[in-house]
Amino acid sequence: MTVDFTTAALLLAWVAILLLSLAMAGMVRQLHSLTASRRPAHVPKLGPEVGSVVSLGRLELPTNRVSLVLFVDDGCGRCVEVLDYLHGVDMGRLGDFKVVVLFPAETEAMTSSQQSFQILTNQRAVFDRLGIGALPFGLVLSPDGRVEGAGPIGSPERLQHLIGDLVGLAREQEKRGAQVGSQSGT
Repeated sequence: MTVDFTTAALLLAWVAILLLSLAMAGMVRQLHSLTASRRPAHVPKLGPEVGSVVSLGRLELPTNRVSLVLFVDDGCGRCVEVLDYLHGVDMGRLGDFKVVVLFPAETEAMTSSQQSFQILTNQRAVFDRLGIGALPFGLVLSPDGRVEGAGPIGSPERLQHLIGDLVGLAREQEKRGAQVGSQSGT
């Protein structure tokens, strides 16, 4: 069987068309996956929203004071920076509030007796229940457990901002307490 030049050229053209269509289909598939990756299907939850009421489980927070709860971990470089900053803050001078630092696992990093704030370890369940997705993370809680401020703390300056929220909330709480006390006395 002999194949003439025209038949061979036609056969070769069909093979080329088939290969080009396969290549084009592959490129379309890759382009689709690239555009789909730009639109996140699910934005991860970073933690409780401001205004929501949270429960920290067995963790007892004072019912008459505002609280700052920090979520940190040993292996987090920013957490170390934030804790170093927190260690240098004179909490007693700022107002009447409680600061609690939560670690997800056991840690040897520091002991509570060295600090002006409470440290609790093995709190993975609290991290998971509240959906803490970025560390370090801070919550400013009113006495009734309402979230007044929340978010990742990427720097000591962000922690300073949260502490400012905490001080403002503590002062409002003190004023309300003084007003209630003066009204009950009259």
